[in-house]
Amino acid sequence: KLVALGGTVGADENGNLIVDKITNDYNFSNGLKQKNIASTSATISLSSIENKAHPTIVTKSTLSGSAFKMSDFKATNAAEQIDASNLVYLSGYFIANSPEAALEIARHATEKGKIVVLTFSAPYICQFNKNTLLQILQFVDYVFATEEQLLTFCRETNYCKSADEEELDSCAQAVARMPKVNSARKRIVIAQSGNTACLE
Repeated sequence: KLVALGGTVGADENGNLIVDKITNDYNFSNGLKQKNIASTSATISLSSIENKAHPTIVTKSTLSGSAFKMSDFKATNAAEQIDASNLVYLSGYFIANSPEAALEIARHATEKGKIVVLTFSAPYICQFNKNTLLQILQFVDYVFATEEQLLTFCRETNYCKSADEEELDSCAQAVARMPKVNSARKRIVIAQSGNTACLE
């Protein structure tokens, strides 16, 4: 199986739908933990077979993402899925809701020599979760961010002098040069710069 999807969904109708879709329609490896939470948060639009997309969109709630904890990482087969992977992707939303689990996933992936990809997800995450991001970045190989997210992060962490639009290039370079556990693989920062070309 090419993709393993991990995290938390509710033990509800939407949660059951997601588990069914990823295991049967998408043939993903299932690393999801189902919990008795109020409702399930998810948007799935990941699979394309023979040029036919199969999107499934499920009602969004903010509760399920925060339900995945370190105990769930240990209770599921997350470590085994990381061991079998080539690349591990973490979103800022997951990091904000489950910082300890996200940090352990990034640490374990780096220890096993996997590529770790991070997206900042939203400016407020760069503002209010900057300390967690700073911890996780030492394990990250690729960072994806919008111009606003990158400038917010650098402004909040004092990595750039002014952190305005003119400083986008130096901000990206500053994040790329931050300390990294696996120094053999340079960190690459990809920033979406409005309607202009991406900055890499």
